[in-house]
Amino acid sequence: MRRDMVTALLSQFGRSVTEHESESYHLITFLLEWNDFFFIVHFGMGEHFPDKGLTVKFQSVYHEDSNSDSPYEVEVDNFPYSPRWTATEVAERAKNFIDENVPQFQKDSVKYGIM
Repeated sequence: MRRDMVTALLSQFGRSVTEHESESYHLITFLLEWNDFFFIVHFGMGEHFPDKGLTVKFQSVYHEDSNSDSPYEVEVDNFPYSPRWTATEVAERAKNFIDENVPQFQKDSVKYGIM
């Protein structure tokens, strides 16, 4: 199922993949752009995937966390998921979710992150 999920995400976001774990298929990362704002999205598939769903993390390419030297990032806790959905449906919903949530992430990274 992880491999199907990676394949579906690659078909949805394709050319913007920056890395993916090709043995156990636990992680895939994309560099995306929205209105000239570039950001990274990490999709993780833990040991209990597909029952538990994906972990999703937005990461700024511009800002650091104000408390550390690491990039500003936010792990999403409201990503829509059902184990009954096909991998293609999850990938389509992931695209819609990102489109809906990146404007707020951009604002937050500017407000809470440091350059």
